[in-house]
Amino acid sequence: MSFGAPEWLWGLLLVPLLVALFFHAENRGLERLQQFVSARLLPQLAGTVNRPRRIMRFGLQLFGLSLAIVSLGQPRWGYTFEDVKRKGLDLLIAVDTSRSMLSNDVQPDRLERVKLAIQDLINELQGDRVGLIAF
Repeated sequence: MSFGAPEWLWGLLLVPLLVALFFHAENRGLERLQQFVSARLLPQLAGTVNRPRRIMRFGLQLFGLSLAIVSLGQPRWGYTFEDVKRKGLDLLIAVDTSRSMLSNDVQPDRLERVKLAIQDLINELQGDRVGLIAF
């Protein structure tokens, strides 16, 4: 496995820091609650606080953040990218297709001569892309 932008993976170092900050804040909040509220009133005042659920929610958020950071690193596997240098040209040929090209002053007529010249040119080209513009 390789990464297209491995510098984003440095962001994964934030995960342990966020875990430490979360548990520090949880413990500090619990200490403050116990300091100001008597043990007898604590279940009534903070009975709806579900600590395991908060930890689970934080864990899932942290997991999502970790996946986002890894995806920003552009993981790649199963194939490799190679820069291929291609020799060749992109060639556009413009051909006048008006009635004046059908005059018989040259044998074969002008349009037929252009067709033959283009066909000869295309046979000479190798690996080039050719486009035709008729006007």
